[in-house]
Order: sequence, then structure tokens, then C-alpha cells
Amino acid sequence: MFGDPPTLADGSPGFIPYDAYFHKVGPNSVLIKSPDGTHNAGLAVTTAGQNEVGALWSNSPVFNLDKQHLSVSMAMLIKQGFNYSGYIPGATPADPGDGMAFALTGSSIPTDSSKMNTGASVGVWRKEEISGAKFGSTPTLPADTNQLKKSAVITFDTYANLNTLDYNAYPSGSTATNASYVGFNYPDQAGTYTVGADHYRTDTSNWYWPVHLMYDAGTQTNSSTTTLPRPFNTGVSLLSKSSTLNNNYSLDKWHILDVTWDHALASDPAGGGTLTYRLTGVQTNADGSDKPLVRRIRWTDAQINTIFGTHQLSVGFTGSTGSQFEANVFAFRSLPGWVNAGGYTSLTKKDDSPAEITPANAANPPVLKTNDQLKYNFTVTFDNDSLHNWSDDPQSALTAVVPINKYFVFPNKNSSESIDVTYPDGTTGTADATILPKDSTHPDNRYVKVTGINSFKLPSTSTSGTQKLTFNMRVDVDQIPTSEIAAGATKEFTDDTATVSGDTAQIHLENQAQTTNPYSIHYQIQNNNLPYNPPADPTLDSVPSLTFVAINTDAQIINVSDLINGTYTRSVKDQSPKKVATTNDLNPLLTADNNQYFLLATANYNKAVPTNSLLQITGNNAKQWDLQLSLSNFALSDSTGKVITDSNGDPQTPLPQRSTIAFISTTGGSNSPANYWPGTNLASSTETSSPKAMVKDDGSGYILMNAQSAASLKYSGSFGSNFSTDGGFTMESGDTSGTSNPTGTIYSILGFDGKMPTVKVGHYTSTATWTLSTTPTS
Repeated sequence: MFGDPPTLADGSPGFIPYDAYFHKVGPNSVLIKSPDGTHNAGLAVTTAGQNEVGALWSNSPVFNLDKQHLSVSMAMLIKQGFNYSGYIPGATPADPGDGMAFALTGSSIPTDSSKMNTGASVGVWRKEEISGAKFGSTPTLPADTNQLKKSAVITFDTYANLNTLDYNAYPSGSTATNASYVGFNYPDQAGTYTVGADHYRTDTSNWYWPVHLMYDAGTQTNSSTTTLPRPFNTGVSLLSKSSTLNNNYSLDKWHILDVTWDHALASDPAGGGTLTYRLTGVQTNADGSDKPLVRRIRWTDAQINTIFGTHQLSVGFTGSTGSQFEANVFAFRSLPGWVNAGGYTSLTKKDDSPAEITPANAANPPVLKTNDQLKYNFTVTFDNDSLHNWSDDPQSALTAVVPINKYFVFPNKNSSESIDVTYPDGTTGTADATILPKDSTHPDNRYVKVTGINSFKLPSTSTSGTQKLTFNMRVDVDQIPTSEIAAGATKEFTDDTATVSGDTAQIHLENQAQTTNPYSIHYQIQNNNLPYNPPADPTLDSVPSLTFVAINTDAQIINVSDLINGTYTRSVKDQSPKKVATTNDLNPLLTADNNQYFLLATANYNKAVPTNSLLQITGNNAKQWDLQLSLSNFALSDSTGKVITDSNGDPQTPLPQRSTIAFISTTGGSNSPANYWPGTNLASSTETSSPKAMVKDDGSGYILMNAQSAASLKYSGSFGSNFSTDGGFTMESGDTSGTSNPTGTIYSILGFDGKMPTVKVGHYTSTATWTLSTTPTS
């Protein structure tokens, strides 16, 4: 009888059961069951014919305006020339009526549909006319007890009552009654209504004066501006035509209505917040793609009290028919209070600089071009006072669907990517992102589906606070055909923001930078007429030699007696190491009070005499990397550094104590700061605080540096050995014009675990294995 509502982003049915939280009002409303017959999946508010009225209301106030964020999402279908039994032969499809409304009320909810007006009221307005004996002048508006009390409503009006309630929604002289509009107003406020200047009809005993709804001045010229915001939009397409075949649902056009509440900042003295509603399928762009209708309603605390008298609101859907009729159908996609969730998204360039056109940069907006590297940023929140997990099914994960431009590709044009997700407890995991086939109904877009995001679970001990997860997704701008955008030309695009869904809710993420339509991402692309060059993987170009000398002797010779006496046994793993402040302090500060010393290896870039004894990594700002170092046990070697082995190929004379190497960075200049390399994680360090990058000669691989720690070593002022500009590591400043410019220097400090019982004279060598691994930045 009705086609299924659009599926959720994860492909699951486009409704969630609401049995325990909502109830219907009136005999004309019919519950729609889930396919297995176990749940109420939706409601046909009006179904069977003329002069009907019906509603669905929450059992209790579930829309709490004291919350920082709330959302509710519904699928709506308005089907003309149709009743619940099927197509009505002879129905006039050009004149459906009358419409439906989404309602919030601070009053007790209606329990008797006979107290709701039919026809033009869509179940919420007062009667559309007042009658009586001939008036000498325009009469005063009398009381009407049937309008929805203490309320605000979004109405979806499908019959133009041009003489009465809808008079101000259409230009003067309009005659077509088969017109639709979406309006926002307050059924119980005096400023919502006015009486027409003259009666519009009579009968034998009475004159009838029209009641007009008042709306804010907009594109229409005969409306009135009032204190409370009362926006409206005409020229919208709300209706689905019926087929002569009862089982033909191809004409069913479902709309998605998202309603969100965002509380004002605590610093705002007026308080209150912003109600945003977004409706799909009612307008189109020039290229035929969907153009969602979006309105934002700002209320102060004082206005909230005027409208509702409370911050605790009930949620409902109402509808009515008059002499014409239609089926007004809806299904919930998320319920307020059931899952209190939300989230935010943005599009930035690789360095987090803006990529979007926003009110803040409209005078000088960023321009995206082929080979630009971009990043979608996502934050998803879940309130601990929700009634359900998100998702309830323990085997179910969350899914995100991200609309992206047809010129956006994953790096290297991969069809899928693994992305990192940071969860509320600080742990990380991976999710899978896959580009879906292009959608012919959205010619400028395709979609990325992100699966495997862990669901939110209610805490066992607390109902306060908010959980948060975050993730990013990298894309590049592909080559642009000149047949679509001319070389040098620029085109603007507006995409929907992402949705995140589970089996208990689907949430539409907001873009805080877009103040007019927070469910959009707005940007421009210029065709620079270049081919797409995929970003290359980082490469390891050269490594330091790590030749250690003694710093306690003028000759820098390591004496056997010093090893036996434990001169170099001060461990660099010391949990309270002496601070390295500057290069001038290296020698005294690296010595212990008991005359123990370190062994030192130095690598620096000399512009006059370039050397390969450097750490050089060609980076890529779009990709992460890890640099791993493993060391074998120091063992006796020949003069060329080749380890002397026994008949089994094992080192013949290994040193009897293990060693550990720590690394220090500086520019190498006199008295310049010198700091330990930061450790990449505590797990690979024996330090309990301020972990340092250290490697033990036990053959294990230690992550010595990664893209993030390398960035922390970048030259700034007088510190830093890293002069890279591409996200890698390089020890030269890039200016080779002289020898006085700052250069990077690395000091490697070696210490043994203990005294040596005996040591044979000779050269000792450890095999250093450097490995660079790369992963995409997420």
C-alpha cells in the first residue's frame, strides 16, 4: 500500500520501532507494522477520506531544551488521491488536502481527536473563519479552544486555502489551490493570526470573516514580520501521486525530515538555543540534484517561556483532511531521548587550513584544485542519559555514509582505505572506508561508506556526561575534464554532510562553520588543467653511521679498563636523567657524579662538506610513517667492521653487557637547545614519564621516530634538527648559500647495562637495521 521508507545509511530498514514511547490519537490514524508484524514502524495519520484528523504523540515530554543537543529524524510520505484501502477511482489528484505537521508542545497533549480542527488546520490551527451577524467593522478574533496549546509547529500544507489560513503564504491574486508550502509558526500565540479586512462569504444569516496566518516577510510581499521567527517556503514539492495499481509504489516520494536542537553557549546572556529543520525531496538544484530546505529558528529563554511555558516538550505528528484527502504517513528514523546523539563534521586541507566557503571567509574563499590533499573530520557524540545503546545489537557496529564530490578520490585512487578511529576511552581502532558506485540521481556526488565503527554503550554506573569518538578521512582532488569545467574556470559545490547510523538511530552530522545550512559542506573547485599525481610514499634516503667515541678522554678512545670499571654503565634508561639543556651542556650534564660517562656518536650537516652520515627521510604530508631501528648485540669485529663469527656463524666474542642508545636533537650551533627525542609510546620505553626514543641492542625492533614525533623536532628559532617541509626528516635547512646557516645535528648516546667482567681489545660492531614503514594518514 505504501512503498518502504528509504533505508538507513547502513542499509537497514528506514524506521525504528516506537511502541513504548508514542501513542496514536483518534480513530482515523492507522498504525503501520514492521514487515514481521512485531513492531509499530510508522503511522498513517489520516487515511480514509474527507474531514479526518489524527495524531501520534510521545507518552511523556522527551524533547528537553535544557540539553546541549537533541535530534529527531523522520521519513514522511504524503500520497494524494489515496486512502488506506488503495487507489480511489475518481479522486481528483490535482486537489489533495490538507497536510500534516510536526509539533512540539509544553502543554498536556490532546487525547481526543474531536478537539482538533479538521480541514485547513492540519490538526494544529484554530478554525479558518469566524462567523456571525453582519459586522460594522472587522471583528475581534474570538477564543478558539481547538488549536494546539503552548506549541511550535512545522507544517506541510498541501492545499492552498487562499481566502483563509494560507492567505499570507501566497502572492496576491493566486488562484491555484493545488499548491504546497512549508511553514513554521505557533498555533497558540496571538500574533500568529489576524482577521481579514473584509468578509469573504455569506449565507442566509451570517457573514464569514477569514482568519489568516501571519508569517515573516520573505519572498512573498503580503506577509507580516513579527517578533517570534515565523519562516515559510512556497514552491515546494510535497506530494506523491498514486498509481491505479495498488502494489505500484514507484511514485512514492519519501521526504526525510531532520529536526535538531542546539543549546546556546553558557556565555550567551539570552540563553535559549537554535532549532534547525531540514527537509529533503522538495526542491532541486539546476543540475537536478536535491536541494534540501533548511531553516534555523533562534529562541531566547524568554521566548521559550512565552511559547511553551517549560523546557520539557512533548513531540507529535498531526494531520487533517477536508473536502479533499490524502494519506499522511511517517516513520521515525531516530527518537529524541531514545538515543541522544549528535556530531560535527568539516572539510579541511591537509594542514587543517580551511577548504570550505564559509561566512567567515566569503570575501576570500579557498579554491580547491587537482592534487590538493583534503581531510574530512568527524566527531560523533553520545549522551549517557540515553535510553538505549547505539546500537542495541551487540553484533552491530555503527556505519557512516559520507557524500563526496565526483572529483574526490582516495589517495592513489584506491577503492578503499583503512582509517583510524579514536574511541571515548582513548583507545584506537580501524574502520573500513569504501567508495560506492556513483549515484545517477546526484550527478556531482558519490558516497563513501565507513563500516566497523564500534557502537556506543550506556555506562553501568552513571547517566551523566557525553561520550565522543573521532576519525578523519583523506581524499585528493582528481584530474578534472575540461568538458565539465573549462581550464581555469571555477565551480561551486554544496554537499550534504555525513550520516551515522546504527540499529537504534540515524544521526545527521552538523557543520558548525555553515551558519545557514549546517547540514552542508560548501566549496569551490578550479580546473588547473593538471593530471592527477598520486602522493608518493615516504622514503628512507640515508641514516647516521652511529660510530661511538668516548667523551671523557681527549683522544676519544674507549679503554678496556673503563668498560671493566663500569665507566659507561650510567644507563640512558634512567627514570630521572640529567636534563640536557644546550649543546654547551652536553659533556658535563651527561656525566654522572661518580665520574661515569657516556659514549657519543654525532651526525650533522656541514654545508661546506656535505656528508651522507645523516638521517634523511623524504616525507609526504598526506601519509604517516614509522622509523624502526633494531640493533644486534655488540660483538668483536675486524677493522672493516665485519663481526668475527664462530663455526656456527654466531658472534665469536659478544660484549657481555647489553647497551641502550638514546637520541638527542639540536641545530648544532653553540649554546643551542638540545633535547631528547620524544618516545612514540610508553610501551616501548622503560620510562614512566617523559618517554624518550631509545633502542636496546637485543635484536628487537624499536620505533625510534614517527611522522608526529619528527614534526616536534622541526627547527624553530634555535632548536630542532629537522628542516623538512614535506612531513619527513632532513638535517639541512634548504639554504646552501653559506656555512653559517643553521644545520641539524643528532647526538646518539650509548650506555651499558653494567660493568664488564672482561673485555677483549679490538673493534666492536652492532648491526643496525633501519626500517621505514608507511600507513595512510587518517
